[in-house]
Amino acid sequence: MLRPDGRWVDFNAYASQGKPEAMDEIVFSTTAEVMATFGKLFGRPQVLNLPVDEAGLKAWIERQKDGNPLEAARAWAVGYAERHRKKRRN
Repeated sequence: MLRPDGRWVDFNAYASQGKPEAMDEIVFSTTAEVMATFGKLFGRPQVLNLPVDEAGLKAWIERQKDGNPLEAARAWAVGYAERHRKKRRN
C-alpha cells in the first residue's frame, strides 16, 4: 500500500504487529493528500522492505476469520480518531 510519504509497503508488515496504532502511519488525512501524493510519484516506485512477523500475521488472519471486516474497520477508525484527538490535546 501507499503511505503518505510516497513509499509503498506490504500491508502485512503493519497487520502483523498486532496493535491497531501501527497502521496509523499509513493513513492519509484527506483525499487531497492522497491526490497530492499520487501527483508526486515519478520514476521507479520506492518500496520499503519492512519485516513481517509471521506469527503475528497468522494471529491477525485468525482474528479476521470470525469477524465482520466492516465492523473491524469501524472499530479501528474510532480508535484512530481517539488516538489523534489525544495527540492534539497534548
